[in-house]
Amino acid sequence: MSTPFQRIVPVIACTLLLGGCANEKPTGTTSDRGDAFVAAVDVTYSTQGVRQTYLPDLVAVTDRAAAARAPFYADAFDGNPAAHIRWRVQGDFARRPPAVYDGNESLTQQYLAARARELRPQLRELLATRPTRSGSPLGELLQSISGLCAQQRTAGRHCRAYVFTDGVFIGDGFDARRPVRQRALQQFVDRWATRLSGLRGAEVSFVGVGYGTTVPPRALETSRRGAQALIAAAGAEMKDWNVRLAPEDGAA
Repeated sequence: MSTPFQRIVPVIACTLLLGGCANEKPTGTTSDRGDAFVAAVDVTYSTQGVRQTYLPDLVAVTDRAAAARAPFYADAFDGNPAAHIRWRVQGDFARRPPAVYDGNESLTQQYLAARARELRPQLRELLATRPTRSGSPLGELLQSISGLCAQQRTAGRHCRAYVFTDGVFIGDGFDARRPVRQRALQQFVDRWATRLSGLRGAEVSFVGVGYGTTVPPRALETSRRGAQALIAAAGAEMKDWNVRLAPEDGAA
């Protein structure tokens, strides 16, 4: 026969456990294991003369991934992203460093930075990729990124995607060079948003926008509106739309 005290202890334990569970966030809505960094580089014909200028910012994204001990993925895209994006450049900075670095944060960071530098030749090769099809379809591009981000979210990681591009999106029924009415824009968003569930909770930044392009500002604004609307409809955030990589939050 159990005493009153013995009956109370399990109740208290269950209450504490339930309280702890209630404070946890649902799986897939938080970066339980940190971030994942994704970079997609526009190698379409319109970026041919300027894409080498993407390298410093592309290297900076790699360095950020290493410093955060996060996975890094990168590939190039042209008018047919689905056929070409295979995430050929990868850095698994989340993997535990050799035991010799245990307990020494400074040496660990040096080790990770060196591994990031090892990726630079591959990044240069990405920038030298020759396009096989014209156009830069926004929907297909984001769909390719969405697939990878979905995998990372399942692993408990928050996806941070960077698109290096001149910002002129053409294809998938969207052409930034021509005026796009609000109704047509909404139809485009409705058609693609359902295919981008993997982007939910992700951040997407566009880098290189406008650099070296001869299109009028109106075309860039059309692209920006389309990208922002589609990303928002997918449950993600368009973090930046700029010619250069924005500094990290909290950086000087």
